[in-house]
Parts: sequence; C-alpha cells; structure tokens
Amino acid sequence: MIYSNSYKVTTCQVDMSGKVTVPALCGMMQETASRYCYDNRISLVHLNPKNLTWMIINQYVDFENLPGWLEQVNVSTWPRIKRGLRSLRDYSITDESGQTVANSVTTWVLLDTETRRPVRMDDTVKHLTAVEDSVFETEKRIRVDLPDADFKEKLFNVRYSDLDVNGHVNNIKYIEWCLDSIPGDFQKNHRVKNLTIEFIHETYADNKVAANTAFQGPVSYHELINKTTGNTVCKASMTWKIS
Repeated sequence: MIYSNSYKVTTCQVDMSGKVTVPALCGMMQETASRYCYDNRISLVHLNPKNLTWMIINQYVDFENLPGWLEQVNVSTWPRIKRGLRSLRDYSITDESGQTVANSVTTWVLLDTETRRPVRMDDTVKHLTAVEDSVFETEKRIRVDLPDADFKEKLFNVRYSDLDVNGHVNNIKYIEWCLDSIPGDFQKNHRVKNLTIEFIHETYADNKVAANTAFQGPVSYHELINKTTGNTVCKASMTWKIS
C-alpha cells in the first residue's frame, strides 16, 4: 500500500537561501510514515499500550530539486520488505510539477519499550501489504565507514525541546546537530546532495553530545558521541555540491 500526503513549505522550514532544509524534508517523511501507521493501526497510539514502539535504524536520502517557501511538497511512502527483525520503508518526494525533490529508504525495528530491544513484528504488521518496488534501481548500502581524519568537536546539551513522544532525542535532531557542526559560510554556498545516517544509541534529557566532524573532498563525516555515557549516538556522511 502506497500512502501519500501533501505539505506546503512554511517560513520555519526554509534556510537563508529560501529553500526547504534537509531536516524539514526528513520531518515530512517521518510525519507521512506516522500517518500511514495511524491509518493502519500500528502507530504509537496503538502500540504504546502494548509496550511497543517504532525505532528508525538508518536512512539514505538523495536530494534533487529543493522547493521554496509556500511551494507544495508531495510525500509518498510504502513498506517494502522485511528482513528478520528489520523492515524497509521507501519514500518518494515530488513538487507540484511532479519533479523529484528527494528519494529515500529507511530501516525500522519494532522495539519493546521496557527492555529497549527489538522484537518480531510478524503479528503487528501481518495485515499490511508490502510494495516490492523500490524508489532506487539498486539496493542502497546504508552504512557509514568513518575515515582516519582530523575530526573537530562541537558540543550540544540535550534540552527538553529536543525530546519526542518516546522520551528520547528525536532522530531529526541528530541530523540538525550534524549540519550545525559545519561552518555557516560553507553551507551558504553548498547543498547536501545525499545523506547516509546510522542511528545507534538513544540520548536523553541533560545528556551532553559531541558532534565530531571531518571533511574528505566533497564528503563530510560525522560521529555523535554521548559524553555522558561514552556511547556513539549516530554516524553520518553527507555528500555536498555547490549551490
């Protein structure tokens, strides 16, 4: 089943260039998946009483033509295949004229909220029909291999406003921290061409997170480390192009 929803880009979702931001687009994808889950009775509203929740494991996104303020964005999403405890979900984003804005694939697990461990999702999603077609012609390897490079550190404190309904930092915030660790002068003249990110550990209120960033050519590499626990929170890479 393919589920679609439309959004208009707001003033809070554009950057200095007037174009929609990467976190805003990723947020639209997350919202569309959440609405899909609600309509199919597998949203947090339905799962939390069973001590279950969804957790994103990784994401790959290709960005094409970024719309501006008041332009309409159409987001389509569908569940594709299930591999063991993991399930793939694809996204296709277009503008009003049908031009590609972005394409993405994500991996999700069903989590036991008490043990914080993945559980089998067979009974939970057995009523859903998967769509076999992927938004990409070839399977994407959603993995980040960090290079041996000179990483620079920037610290962030987890605030109450960073937390989501699950009580931990929302995955969109990690993307924001990766971007905020890159100098503004560079971002004024460059745009993200693609994003690969792995989500590894959760973070909570009052934790301190270090965003470590290094460049190799047009690619920025990121490792977010929870300074409170020592755990790697996420790893990411972004390929940039001149805007």
